[in-house]
Amino acid sequence: MSEVRVNGIVIGAKDFKEADKIITIYTLERGIVYAKLAGVKKPNAKLKAAKELFCFAQFDLVSKGDFFSVTGANIIESFFCLSQDLEKFYGACNILEVLKVVGRENENNQILFLETLKALDSIGFKGSDPKLVLVKFLIKIFEALGYDLSLNRCGKCSMPFSGKRFFSPADGVVTCLACKGAGAVEISPQVHSAMRLCQITDFDKLSSLKLPAQAAAEALSILTKNFEDKFDRKINITH
Repeated sequence: MSEVRVNGIVIGAKDFKEADKIITIYTLERGIVYAKLAGVKKPNAKLKAAKELFCFAQFDLVSKGDFFSVTGANIIESFFCLSQDLEKFYGACNILEVLKVVGRENENNQILFLETLKALDSIGFKGSDPKLVLVKFLIKIFEALGYDLSLNRCGKCSMPFSGKRFFSPADGVVTCLACKGAGAVEISPQVHSAMRLCQITDFDKLSSLKLPAQAAAEALSILTKNFEDKFDRKINITH
């Protein structure tokens, strides 16, 4: 039996036996970790706050066989505000859905961990539009995993954009007219601008962006499709 301390965000939870929970934690040190919270569904359970989605805490874990058990949790930020507003809640759940796809057991990614915290903070405390946060988060996911999305220049010829531009699902890049391939979809300058602005704006400044709702929705749809194609996995994005 070994003990370990990790910093992590609860990204999932399910019932286990009568009073226990199995929580999924995305950790700074170990990537995804599954751990049991014993007796946490009882009214007076001291660790019951640690079972809630979005809870960011320092967890003390003990390895028992094939899984961990939580023996202690020092809550750093509960993100309780996310559960009090449906738009914020669903927006933050979308962040977790993406994280469940790209996160790996025993594979830490400091950039991904920090970007997740920034995204949750932007939705919960900075008043940012959850759609714009998810657009930026997806772009940062691509960057963190080595799939940089070129938005200032054509992803094929590297020339600055002028005139029509297209998104190529096969390559996951935005191209000029001359470089567009089979199956490429034309995107409007407004949608392209929405993606570029989200890319260059810090998470804590996203609330200052005033973009057309349709442009933001189309940008999110394009990036979601790009994500699903790259990782061969459907994600349930709730609008």
